[in-house]
Amino acid sequence: PSKKVRHTGLNYYGITIIDSEGALVTYNIISSIVNVIKLSPKFLKFSKGYTYKFAEEQEKLIFQKYKVVDQFDQLKGCIKQVIDSNGQLYIVHLGI
Repeated sequence: PSKKVRHTGLNYYGITIIDSEGALVTYNIISSIVNVIKLSPKFLKFSKGYTYKFAEEQEKLIFQKYKVVDQFDQLKGCIKQVIDSNGQLYIVHLGI
């Protein structure tokens, strides 16, 4: 934002400011993700590699589908407020 140059995507380590135009894109992406998740089984299962040097197994992450969809729906509600704000609201993403 300090350079006043428009970019796409999220700054992994720094600040990203999302205006109403970017919020609309974000809303559409999240809506598409939710549509895919709704087609999945009741539990979402992910594997994640360990960061330990000698680990032989992968960490297993399991989420209930309805909880994931609910969280995305809450996020979509916040994003919708930005879209409908006529440029008065923004989303500030502070990286990870």
